[in-house]
Amino acid sequence: MYFADFIGDGYEEWQKGQVIILDVPTGSGKTMFCETTFRKYAFSQGKRILYLVNRITLREQMLERQKKRVIEWEQHLETQSFWMHDLKKEPGNFVITTYQTLEMALVTNNVPDINYFNSFDIVVADEAHYFLADSLFNPNTVHSFEFLVQNYRNRQLIFMSATMQNLYPILAVYLNQTAAQSFLAKEGMYEPYIYKRVEPDYSGYNFLWFYHHQEMVQIISELPGDEKVLVFVSSIAEGKEIKSLLKKIMPGGDVFLYSSESADSEHGQELETELVTEQKFSHRVLLATAKLDAGVNIFDSNVNHIFILLDNMESMVQMLGRRRIQAGETTNVYLHARDRLFFSRRLSQLKFQLRYVNYVMYQMSQPYADIFIATEFYDEKKAAVLRKFIGVWRNLYANSRYFCNWLSLRRMGELAAEYEAILEEFDTNGPDAYILHQGHWLGLPENHAYFTVPSTYIDNIAAFMSTYEGVTLKVEQFNEFRKQLMPILHAADRVTFPKTTELAKWQKINSFFEKNQLPFAVKMYPKSKNCDRRYEILKISESGDGQS
Repeated sequence: MYFADFIGDGYEEWQKGQVIILDVPTGSGKTMFCETTFRKYAFSQGKRILYLVNRITLREQMLERQKKRVIEWEQHLETQSFWMHDLKKEPGNFVITTYQTLEMALVTNNVPDINYFNSFDIVVADEAHYFLADSLFNPNTVHSFEFLVQNYRNRQLIFMSATMQNLYPILAVYLNQTAAQSFLAKEGMYEPYIYKRVEPDYSGYNFLWFYHHQEMVQIISELPGDEKVLVFVSSIAEGKEIKSLLKKIMPGGDVFLYSSESADSEHGQELETELVTEQKFSHRVLLATAKLDAGVNIFDSNVNHIFILLDNMESMVQMLGRRRIQAGETTNVYLHARDRLFFSRRLSQLKFQLRYVNYVMYQMSQPYADIFIATEFYDEKKAAVLRKFIGVWRNLYANSRYFCNWLSLRRMGELAAEYEAILEEFDTNGPDAYILHQGHWLGLPENHAYFTVPSTYIDNIAAFMSTYEGVTLKVEQFNEFRKQLMPILHAADRVTFPKTTELAKWQKINSFFEKNQLPFAVKMYPKSKNCDRRYEILKISESGDGQS
């Protein structure tokens, strides 16, 4: 469902002083709604909109659409003071900029810029999960968040994202706490906030999974040459490792890693131009970090495969939505089946960071500390922790001061709780617990194909079993049969068959066949006086009777 159809004309009832929370999936047209319908309505009311995004590429894509779009109903507004100036700091009626630009003005205490950002009637905070998601590497997200809530609380503030799950509780508590401070709340004119949610639709995606980088690289190398691949990596280091593996198995292959390091290179600039002007990329395989994770549109029917290596729901859902699926299209999405050791290490890292930051900032009662606190520690590891989770605030006529970013600490706590839950699931659900966890993040039902064995594995097992159809095996022969079968079963279902060296019992093999509707069964004949134990491989007819 498109958001414009869902909301109808309900936006006309939004009042001054209300905070609007739009929890809307990627690709549902929420940005287009703001660019056209809501924008037109605001113009008719003589109101100016500040539209904030989290990535420069997304901003450039939006500006490119404004240049191409001929908005006839704006023609008569050209002479009015709120005519649009997207790129200039003039009294524009629809100004698009980034959160980071606002944060720079706040951190450097640039009063003219701050006054400018405080001069609008409406703020649309697009990709609002940014405040939490980026807080782990950008300590200044807390500034833009607090500035918007404090300054536009009594005007009109709209938060939009496909992943509002973690930010929404913060907003709900914050708004209830500050409602009494609002002159409109005192008059009883409005509810503190309006929450609208649209359920996601993943019908255009075929969900698969992979277990390690080598397996992923092998899959990519076997894909048709005219099909493009988009790979979202969790870090630059991981991206470089995968790029190296791809270059070895695909010599001369067109592989590019897009990150903060390569964005300013010649190839990086060419890629950004393609994304902005054509909403496509020309590389056969594009590896990308979080620099390309949100809001950016990719309309390219040749992008048939997306690999997502992230370990949190926000990033996974956002990266999933970069490829805009059109009617009748399907795209393969491969999710990384991380193992238990990965989450154990991530949890240990987070706990160390939380303990140290809490010790410095709270036990020592120093929410504000001198500048040397993060630079002159003899322990570089601890200094790096402080640099990551402590931001800088510069007051006018004052030296730089460090502050504790409460959003980043909250985000760290949320991730730690998530990792602990996943580790518990490994203990109860087996080695593929994270596969199940990701499916639940997406809201997929238990009977979804994502949770079942892919048809290619079923075909391989059926082909293997057909060679033994009607054969009776002695114990030694049956053990040899299982040694050959176990790698295939393990590749198909690593939860049921976690080890290739552990020979599954015949009852377990039969349960797997029945669950996946494979027309085979193993029948065991017990040892008798005249005969040793033996096993017969049966082909099951449609009526359910065995045929040998």
